[in-house]
Formats: sequence, C-alpha cells, structure tokens
Amino acid sequence: MSKQITPEELRNEFDSIAREIIEEVKNYGGDESELTHQAADGHEWVIYYTRNVDLVHAVWHWDGQLFDEAEQMLEDFGVEVKSWRDHTTQLAFQIMLCGIYRSLSKFEEEAA
Repeated sequence: MSKQITPEELRNEFDSIAREIIEEVKNYGGDESELTHQAADGHEWVIYYTRNVDLVHAVWHWDGQLFDEAEQMLEDFGVEVKSWRDHTTQLAFQIMLCGIYRSLSKFEEEAA
C-alpha cells in the first residue's frame, strides 16, 4: 500500500544513509561514491514501483529543486526511458543519489 512521504522523512532518510556511508568509509574504507550508488540502487524507494512513485511525488511536492536536479541528471546522462514506470524508477534513483549527496556535503561542511 502506498504511503505519503513527508519532508521530514525525506531529510531523515537521506541523512541516515549519509551517516552510514561516512561511518563505513571511516571504519572500513571504501569509495564514498560507490557506496552512495549502492545505497540508492538498493533502496526500497527505488526498487518498488509504488514506493518510487511515492518518492517522486513527495519530492516534486516538497522539494522542487531536488526534483529538477534529478531530472537534469537524467537528461545530462542521456538516460532514455521506455515507459512511465521506467522513467519513475530512473527519476527515483537520481533523487536518492542527489539527496544522499546533499546530506554528505552537509555533514562534510559541518565537520570542517
């Protein structure tokens, strides 16, 4: 069943994933970018159709700048979509990437 994602839930999820990535790199090494891609690619908001529709809708509604940034990334990377579902999944993946990277940048600025 579909569930509306709130702005607070969006921020908390991006921040939580970013913290996990920072800890993983700090404690075990690894590539921050690769870990970010893995986290986005395997997230329930990306892999399940109903949830990726929820994510796209929430970001479009609550964070237009993030939505536009994700759409621009799809265009810049030349991603061709074959269906509405494919587009929603690709857009959800880019939203997750952008959101996680935002949180990573925020934490790096706070640590500096």
